[in-house]
Amino acid sequence: VTRGYLLILCAILVLAAGLRVYGLGAESFWIDELYMLEYTAGHCHANATLPTDRVLDDPPRLATLEKAVPVWKVPATLKDSLMARLDRLGGAREVAQIAAVIGRQFTFALLEATARKDSDELEDMLAKLVAAGIVFPEERGLERSFNFKHALVRDAAYESLLLMRRREWHGRVGLALEQRFGDVVAKEPELLAYHFGEAGQLSLARDYRMRAGNQAVSRSAYVEAIAHFTAALKLAETMPPQDGLRRQLEFWLKLGAASVVARGLQSVEAETAYTKAGEIGEQLRDGPASFQAKWGLWINANLRRKTALARDRAGELVSLAQQSGDRELLLEAYHCQFSTAYFRGDVGGALEGSQHVLALYDIAQHRHLAHAFGGHDPAVCAHVQCGNSWRLSGDEQQAIPHFTQGIALAEMLDHPNSLAHGLHNAGIGYQLAGDREATYAAAHRAAALAEKFALPPWRASSLILAGWATANGAGAADAVRLIDAEIANATAAGPLPQYYLGLAAEVLLTAGRAADALGHLDRAVAGIDEAGIGIYLPEIYRLRGACLLALDRGNKSEARSAFATAADIAKRQGAVIFERRAEASLSELAK
Repeated sequence: VTRGYLLILCAILVLAAGLRVYGLGAESFWIDELYMLEYTAGHCHANATLPTDRVLDDPPRLATLEKAVPVWKVPATLKDSLMARLDRLGGAREVAQIAAVIGRQFTFALLEATARKDSDELEDMLAKLVAAGIVFPEERGLERSFNFKHALVRDAAYESLLLMRRREWHGRVGLALEQRFGDVVAKEPELLAYHFGEAGQLSLARDYRMRAGNQAVSRSAYVEAIAHFTAALKLAETMPPQDGLRRQLEFWLKLGAASVVARGLQSVEAETAYTKAGEIGEQLRDGPASFQAKWGLWINANLRRKTALARDRAGELVSLAQQSGDRELLLEAYHCQFSTAYFRGDVGGALEGSQHVLALYDIAQHRHLAHAFGGHDPAVCAHVQCGNSWRLSGDEQQAIPHFTQGIALAEMLDHPNSLAHGLHNAGIGYQLAGDREATYAAAHRAAALAEKFALPPWRASSLILAGWATANGAGAADAVRLIDAEIANATAAGPLPQYYLGLAAEVLLTAGRAADALGHLDRAVAGIDEAGIGIYLPEIYRLRGACLLALDRGNKSEARSAFATAADIAKRQGAVIFERRAEASLSELAK
């Protein structure tokens, strides 16, 4: 069995020998044994094997074997033993307690700044702690630092402090960091948030949580940012209502923007955050904050395919922005308006709104808007959607420069989510033109960014684009497997579920799976909340007609109806390229 048992037995024999030869006391034995137990327990678990596989099929033998394995536990007296050892340290005991408040690892510089003791005295106390086996010097790094020998030793020292005294030391650590360690304040604000929080200085803890969250957002670490903003929100909820509500509003808005990126554009978390922010904004009569909350609710409705509600909310935002006279709000209101038009399939409306945004945008004044509204830059979005609108209207020459400018702007901003957004939507533009090579290049890069920075809306949806781009020749079988693997993820998190279903259907139809393709198309049609409204809807109906014919050439009547519906919707939407394709299908059927 039992390489693991032999390791444990050897460990115990070595420790016992150490006790006899070196005269070590029982306390030393148990402190050192903590390390040995951690090693042997983990090693035994990882390496022990049962005698034969037949044991797994013999419950009585398996139960007997399990009972024979000893359960290793640290003796209940260990904590008392550790406390007794600390008590015997005299004045060094307090230094151990201060160090424990700092953490399991601590620098001499921070300990000195916190303890406010004479340097020689502190050196003497540390020497006693090292000699007693409580801490040991850490050789790595430029700063002189120490580690507690084991987490339980640190915990014993920490828990030996009375609550009031513990809070006082946490406050001193936070103050020392603020006054003497500017690099830590700049790089690790969450450390100060922790110490001030434990000290009961909630206002400072909240402010440093905000800093930590903002810093995480600047690194595109959105999951970490959500954790910091959530902690800060809980602190704000303990404040008196007059100040607390305003801070809660701020944190709900931060949570909404981060959730859009980390959880998905149509996530429940984002909707909840913006709903809460909207309620508080109305209560406080805070116009800009209410606008931002309504903006968040707009994008949530837009991406959950509530197209009528999204249209109404976009119109309300434009009115609010115009009344306020705020140029930034007006820019973001037009951002809502053209995006809503694009999602509804309104080519002219999307083109007009995106041009409004590009006319108002100034990179120096507006680059910060990506963090406040929807997690992506409004001008990057305007460029790529303007390009897609020109492409849908049949004007190839006008489309390409907008894709190029949108990607270049995103790269200049150095904002990963804006770049992934721009690449994904430029990939859509290339796909609309049938350019497989350019589609793959944009989609592959977007998917890589999504993987690197954990951006769920762009990963699976960009992989669907990549699958479409490679679904010809030798790569067709792999493309079909990719589509099958990712379509559920793309429709759950990506911004254009019906578009991804349409691409999946086209790939499967080409691969001879017309029934499966038809299933995807029927799902896309079922998800439309207004008849005849929705991006890519004409192509969905045209592909539906093609699937019906592939299943049975006798389905000509139904196919003709689908092609006619596609042509009618495309004409009303101003989607010239879709209208041409539908008419071509009708002509082919008439032959």
